[in-house]
Amino acid sequence: MCALWNSDKQKAAVDKRARRFISETLTDALDQRAKFRLTFADSTTSLKDISASLTGFNSGGVLVEVSSLRKASQAFVGAAVSVYFRVRGGGETPAENFYTFNSSVRAVKMQENGVVTFALSLPTELTPAQQRRSVRVAVDMERMPMFMAWRELPAGTDITAAPALLTCTPQRQGQLKVNNISSYGLRLIVPNAVMSEVLPRQEPGAVFTFYFKVVAEEDTPAKAFLANAVLRNVFSDPQTGETALGFEFVAEGRLNKQRRLVWTQLATNELPDLSPFIFKWNLLDFYREKRVD
Repeated sequence: MCALWNSDKQKAAVDKRARRFISETLTDALDQRAKFRLTFADSTTSLKDISASLTGFNSGGVLVEVSSLRKASQAFVGAAVSVYFRVRGGGETPAENFYTFNSSVRAVKMQENGVVTFALSLPTELTPAQQRRSVRVAVDMERMPMFMAWRELPAGTDITAAPALLTCTPQRQGQLKVNNISSYGLRLIVPNAVMSEVLPRQEPGAVFTFYFKVVAEEDTPAKAFLANAVLRNVFSDPQTGETALGFEFVAEGRLNKQRRLVWTQLATNELPDLSPFIFKWNLLDFYREKRVD
């Protein structure tokens, strides 16, 4: 009985800390006039990434103004929504923190000034989101001639004996494509048929192991990377028949003398040796777009 009582007390303490963190973070967002990005399912609206402004919150919910909407359609009431926002920390060099939470629209109202207001349910959890601290660039088979993915491989694994879930090489390109990449994460596009067969019911928070090779430019040697990455967001598009998966790097891998996996956690979620390639590709893309000779 004492153990059960202690367990309940610990859970209550954890819940209290979570509520305080949510309240403090939303207060910072309110003070900083942070913009919220609202994402609804296709069945709710054809609009993507609706911008909103946080105007207040309390224990009953969160209020946001949606200036991009011209009328207060009641079709939004009850709809699930994913919310993304950024807050800045204090200090001489303020850090940017990005969060997401899942909610639902409890009410829609048109104010006297013509601005639409959504009342959202109060989040029960704020999830750290992938931070776009580095420029993202598009990649193709010339820049990334090999990409392989597994469910998280533990330290000590013989990677050569672990069959990959997904593979993309010049000889095998149908399973996936890397849509874009930064030194902090990447975005995969996977056909829905492959998702159903290989990766059904994926939820944010799952960790995967990636092995990939990159080439700065033509006729230069390739460099290999091993990384663990956490799945941050999933979006399935029935019109294109594809699913987009957004990942953030969390650990860098290498092989020891016995050719077994060794992992090092990334303090800032950045693969530092990848940064020169991102810089080079971004520069090449700039020259190509601007036609600078």
